[in-house]
Amino acid sequence: MQSLNNLAMVLTSQGKAGEALSLLQAAISALPDYAEAHNNLGVLQRDVGAIPDALASYERALALVPESRNAGQNRLLALNYIHPGEDPAVCAAHAAWGEAFQARHAAHVLPEIRPAHRDMTPGRPLRVGYVTPDLFTHSVSYFAEAPLSHHNKQRVQLYVYSCVAKPDAKTARLRQQVAAVGGVWRDVARLPEQQLAQLVRQDDVDILVELTGTK
Repeated sequence: MQSLNNLAMVLTSQGKAGEALSLLQAAISALPDYAEAHNNLGVLQRDVGAIPDALASYERALALVPESRNAGQNRLLALNYIHPGEDPAVCAAHAAWGEAFQARHAAHVLPEIRPAHRDMTPGRPLRVGYVTPDLFTHSVSYFAEAPLSHHNKQRVQLYVYSCVAKPDAKTARLRQQVAAVGGVWRDVARLPEQQLAQLVRQDDVDILVELTGTK
């Protein structure tokens, strides 16, 4: 069933919604408890504008695997397509997901991290970092292009922590633009989260901006 699911995702990325739908339905028919296929069906339904159906698919995936990050995050995103952002239902859903996530990971207490020493030299360049897995041909990369390429290098020292799993031509172009403004580009896709956090601290980043879209 995984092969059907994987092929459906390839077809979805190619815009072949009808073919992808047939494969996902076949995977779910053969294995109704296949949570990942339900989530991916939701992604396909979202992409064609069937938001209520997408929400139902995400909720089915979460009923099967409550700790699924992808299904949970996709559901929260989809709620914004049918409710205004200030709708209490959207806020409540985000709060509930955050509380459940915190409860599941309460036992995994991270070691205490004390505030790092900050260089308070007046007029020094501000160290600004961006971390994201979406610096490829993805909607986030188009929003990010302006700040990544237009920082004043006399005033801002730029750091980019790229978590891109499969770089493409857009990744290469952004990397060149970052270099052109004197920025530092770090490929960190294979780095564990704690090591990434340590790297950011070693770089003495003053402001870290998280730029993550959705799957």
